[in-house]
Amino acid sequence: MEPPSTPITPLETDAQMSRRHLRRKRQIVLGSLIALLLVSCAYRFYQYHHYVTRPLVLTRSGSNSQPLPLADKINPNRAPWSSLTRLPGIGPQRAQDIIEYRKQYDQKRHDSSQPFSNAQDLQKIKGIGPKTVEKLKDYLVFQ
Repeated sequence: MEPPSTPITPLETDAQMSRRHLRRKRQIVLGSLIALLLVSCAYRFYQYHHYVTRPLVLTRSGSNSQPLPLADKINPNRAPWSSLTRLPGIGPQRAQDIIEYRKQYDQKRHDSSQPFSNAQDLQKIKGIGPKTVEKLKDYLVFQ
């Protein structure tokens, strides 16, 4: 019988095998925890995405749930999107349209005039008509 041409490596000791096995186990556990964390985060975002994308509208409890009155009147020439969405009849899209109209107005005009001088001027925004303006009058101030 001829001796083998490749050298035979000594077998790993039990301690070396045990350490390698523990490292592999730790990797599997850590990978599983990371995967579980990612799945949990994705589920929470999917479940509660409306808190991120929709503004909170406070309403009174009861059958006639109307939005709570605003503490101050709003100037539509300077109000941020979040304030505009609280106005009756103005949702997120109308509020964005008002802001876009203000930006376009400011680009066209270089004087100190304002895009809206009274409530009727809001009818320049698509989707805002006389009925909506009538609802808004008490909530607006023009300075």
